[in-house]
Amino acid sequence: MSKAQVTLFIILGIVILFFFFFVFYITETAHEKRLEAKIEKPIADFLKSKTINYYVVTCLDKKSKEALTLIGNQGGFIYDKLINWNIPYVDYKGKKVAYQIYSDLSGKLREKNPAIYNPPYYPCFTKAPNPAWVGEDCYLTYDHNKKQYMFGKTGDPKNNINPDLCKETITTTGYSCTCSDPLNCKYSIQSQLEDYIQKEVKKCIDFSSIKEYDITTGDIIANVTFGSNNVLFQIDFPITIKVKGSEPIIKVLHFSLPQQIRFKTIYNLAKALIEKDTDDIAFDIVRDGQDLATEKKYGDIKIIRDNIFPNASIIIIEDNKSKIDGEKYVFMFARENRNPALDYMKFDEFKDYDLYIIENQTLNFTPIAYDPDEDGITKNLLYDYTDWYPIDKQLELSRIYKSPEDHECIHPFSETSEQGRCATYDLRKSDIGPHKLTIKFQDSERLYDYQKINILVDDIPNINLELNNTYLDIDNNFASIEDPFIFDASKTKDEWPKPVVLLFKWEHTKPDNNFGFNYDWGDIKKVYLPNQNPDINDMDGYFDSTGIHNIKLEVKNQQITPLENIATNLSQIIVTECLPHRNVQGHASYPFNNIDWDDYGYKGTVVDNFQGDHTCCKDDGTYEPSNKICYELIDYGCFVDFTDPNSEYYNPGGAITGLTPIIDYKEHSTDQQQVYKRTLIRKCSSNRGNICNGVVETYKIEWDHTCTGYPTPRRCVHSTSSGAACKY
Repeated sequence: MSKAQVTLFIILGIVILFFFFFVFYITETAHEKRLEAKIEKPIADFLKSKTINYYVVTCLDKKSKEALTLIGNQGGFIYDKLINWNIPYVDYKGKKVAYQIYSDLSGKLREKNPAIYNPPYYPCFTKAPNPAWVGEDCYLTYDHNKKQYMFGKTGDPKNNINPDLCKETITTTGYSCTCSDPLNCKYSIQSQLEDYIQKEVKKCIDFSSIKEYDITTGDIIANVTFGSNNVLFQIDFPITIKVKGSEPIIKVLHFSLPQQIRFKTIYNLAKALIEKDTDDIAFDIVRDGQDLATEKKYGDIKIIRDNIFPNASIIIIEDNKSKIDGEKYVFMFARENRNPALDYMKFDEFKDYDLYIIENQTLNFTPIAYDPDEDGITKNLLYDYTDWYPIDKQLELSRIYKSPEDHECIHPFSETSEQGRCATYDLRKSDIGPHKLTIKFQDSERLYDYQKINILVDDIPNINLELNNTYLDIDNNFASIEDPFIFDASKTKDEWPKPVVLLFKWEHTKPDNNFGFNYDWGDIKKVYLPNQNPDINDMDGYFDSTGIHNIKLEVKNQQITPLENIATNLSQIIVTECLPHRNVQGHASYPFNNIDWDDYGYKGTVVDNFQGDHTCCKDDGTYEPSNKICYELIDYGCFVDFTDPNSEYYNPGGAITGLTPIIDYKEHSTDQQQVYKRTLIRKCSSNRGNICNGVVETYKIEWDHTCTGYPTPRRCVHSTSSGAACKY
């Protein structure tokens, strides 16, 4: 056989073999399809039946309600699932309610906020646009109306209500949901619900009672979306079904179940409540929160606050439009008790003091303090006033302060009387000096804020005004139009603040309401009328009208600016024509009070002219008439003229002028005793009371007198000429 024939037989064999296998494949495939169709029909019928739908939907309904209940009862967290770290919580009626608001200061549940300082610097700016505002001085501008402050921080994993609602930001037609921080979206409410459903639904479905099939489940993929009035749970549920004697069949089942819970609405309200409560210390989470829910038209929602001793309060949001198995849906979270805050009290600062006040005034304090946890509405608040005196001499509250009446201390937050908050204190002389008063406000759990107030209690200058008409026998409230008068305030004192420089202001009002002497604020402590060295013959500037003269003296400390720290003294001086001064030392009336050799003083004695006897002044302060004899004077002279300026006896009394005595010396020789005795009288002028300046008359002149001894105050030695002298 040739090679060509062999090749042909080989090719023919291959074709026959291929044909055989082709026919076999077609036959087997048709058989398998007939067999598969025989198996799939009952599985398809099973999948279409209500049985599997009952199993899955029942479980999904149970677990979705479970998940919503847990996340509502536990402050937005489902523990031990996606959230696998320790989150502080409160055991509240068997529920682990997570904190959503922490204290910035306690450090018990979270580290202290480094931007918030302990009292009294608390609270400080944490939201200030200028970082320089954050610091220990920021509390100096604090009051509850300002919103740059924070009163607590929020919980895990980010500083707002946590977790976020959605695992990503989605905005489509008819649906929107947000996540504030992509790094933490995986801990969102949506993520937690989906994680719970994926794990728990798989656990709760049990196909073991279905004997006809061998059913196994795969990993569920869940998707949760939040509608306005419901939460939609959707799952992709892979199952593997095997009929005995056949290969397993894998199917992915899709289930969808809405729960009529307005979770998105409740979540948004809770978020708003937390933001408001940490931003605004005066926000009442129940009263104002209820108003907020009404304003946003959230419907029939009730906000409840339940205080738990010692460290927390539970905030509960009840939705009457959302129910699980007939029970109202509840979302709740815990608040750690936070420090109250005092509005910073500002005063008119004075040097190193916060408050300057004067003795005899009344201290009034009406501090405004708010507690972010609404203490004051739900619990009693405590106010302390301490350290008025040095710590070792602290006085009891009741000894220093008196509480006002009920209507005088209404707190704007609670709208109730808080008598312990307001205090008044009547300053006493013993309070003069510096003080450090501490006003402390604390809640029932002894968390507090306080302010130290440096107070200077200044004494009112102690005016010591001495009135002096210079006469010992005349009341100093009386003066005359012809005598000097002294107003002496040089002993006025002031103790604080040192050094003390006093300023004086004088106002003199005459009986006709015209002004007399007036000195504006200056250092004039003494006022002399008419001047410091008056001339008895010229009294310009003295009291020039009779009647009542009013003198107002004001004194203040130069270092003090408040006008109220002015001491005032009002004096009334009764001015008469003259003062009936009777010289207690026996000096004669002016001008005879300075005669060296009279009976009223020793030779060389100089008497203040104004201190001479006021002979021409009646006891009622009016002038004696001109016929009243004021003074009688006897003096002696030699044969020379009494008017001789060289004579020792010239112008006796220093006032008699123009008198030429009658002297008969022709009958006497120069060697005889030529001594003359002269008697003079002086009458009042009817227009002066302290001067004898009326008519002078020579009563008589006698001679043939001798001196009565030598030496005496009355010696009559005369040596005006070398050849003549008076004998003795």
